[in-house]
Amino acid sequence: MTIDERPAQASLSERVVTTVADAKGVDVAELEPLYHHVDPDALDQLFQTTVGGVERTNGSVTFTLDGVRVTVTSDGECFATLPPESSEDDASE
Repeated sequence: MTIDERPAQASLSERVVTTVADAKGVDVAELEPLYHHVDPDALDQLFQTTVGGVERTNGSVTFTLDGVRVTVTSDGECFATLPPESSEDDASE
C-alpha cells in the first residue's frame, strides 16, 4: 500500500494521481486519465467545508484508477493498494 505524503496544498485529485503513480512505480503521464474514473473537480470538493461552514469530518470514497484501488478519507489521507499479483500457476488454470 502506498500512502500519500504530499503537502496538503496540492489538490486531492493531484495527490490521488501522484500516489497511484508512486504505487505503480511509473510517471503520472503513464496513467489512465483520472477523469475516466471519477470527476476530478467533484473529488476535490467532496470533503471541503460546506457553504454553511460545516466541516465534513466523516467519510471516505474508494475507486479504481489504472488497476489500483484508491481510498481517500475526509481528513485528506490518500491510500493506493495494488492488486495481488497472480502467479503463473493461476494463469494456467
